[in-house]
Amino acid sequence: ALCAGVEVPVNDECDSAILLTNGASHTGSLDFASSSGTFEDCGLPISGPDVWYRVVGTGRTLTASLCNAVTNFDAQIHVYCDDCFNSVYT
Repeated sequence: ALCAGVEVPVNDECDSAILLTNGASHTGSLDFASSSGTFEDCGLPISGPDVWYRVVGTGRTLTASLCNAVTNFDAQIHVYCDDCFNSVYT
């Protein structure tokens, strides 16, 4: 359970994913984020806090990165097509 006064990220759930527009950059945090469940990646279970973002494809190449001066922990990007948890790509 979360402590009183703790704010969960607004994009903690897929239904509240933050829309990123073409060329947008966004800085987010996993502080107080919940886990959406356990996923399989190459047969290994992956679970942990997650936040959600959404983009609308244009047919052009999209680059997503977690690399920056403060990312000092294991992190992954998962891409879903169409809707939440449909057609997973990592």
